[in-house]
Amino acid sequence: MHSKYQFIQHQEYRLPYQVFGNGENLLFAFHGFGKTSDDFKEYAKTIGTTYTIIAFDFLYHGPHSMDLNIPLPPLSNSNLAAILEKIMWDNKKVNCSLIGYSLGGRLVLGLIHKMPNRIINVFLIAPDGLRTGLMQRFVSGSEFGKKVGFQVVKNPTFSKSIAKLATQVGILSKKKGLFVISNLESQDFRLRAIRTWLVLKQFTIHQKLVITYFNTRPINIDLIFGKYDKIIPSYLGLNMKSKLKKNSTFHELEAGHSLLYKVDEISKIINSRPL
Repeated sequence: MHSKYQFIQHQEYRLPYQVFGNGENLLFAFHGFGKTSDDFKEYAKTIGTTYTIIAFDFLYHGPHSMDLNIPLPPLSNSNLAAILEKIMWDNKKVNCSLIGYSLGGRLVLGLIHKMPNRIINVFLIAPDGLRTGLMQRFVSGSEFGKKVGFQVVKNPTFSKSIAKLATQVGILSKKKGLFVISNLESQDFRLRAIRTWLVLKQFTIHQKLVITYFNTRPINIDLIFGKYDKIIPSYLGLNMKSKLKKNSTFHELEAGHSLLYKVDEISKIINSRPL
């Protein structure tokens, strides 16, 4: 199924999105770093009669991305929640469900802060945000880190040296370090990473608050991880699961970090949740 892009504007932020499926229930979908909303297209075949999937291209991603050389002000949790609520209002819906993979999982966790009473089901797939990467914190946390980050963009040799050093001292895992180094040849990759980190510098995730909402609201949560994932290992999901009192399940799939291609298995999990 092919879907034409639509766009929603909120303050300085313009988010492209695609609509897959035509179910009665809204499912807001967020992709991983360097990916696009197309990652959720196949899910229309398996869950599209239950859900209308609103799949976003996040800022600086996708075919309609703004220029990577143009900085945006930091996106807050409230900004992103306001975008979702505009779409809900347009669709005459008061509730929704959320799905996020990797970077998209970070966005979903941050949305819990601002709209816990709106959410029915949450599907976190190898979510970023269960811990903060030191490199991301360094680049987005100070002007010095920002300058170093843009030096990395300009100089791929310097970039690789930094990535190798980060791997050696444990800031990056060996697997993650190899992934970063292999992608550093692309200036777009380097600049997209910096822009994404900077635009999310004020997008906060307070895990204790998120856990409290999950434990005190009727929100169902599925934690979906890859058994062989070295980038976001499954023990992070097990650790979160141990803090959840109800309405939660942990799933470990036979996969690494790339999980969204497991359409049938993930769709079965999604379809098992009540609405």
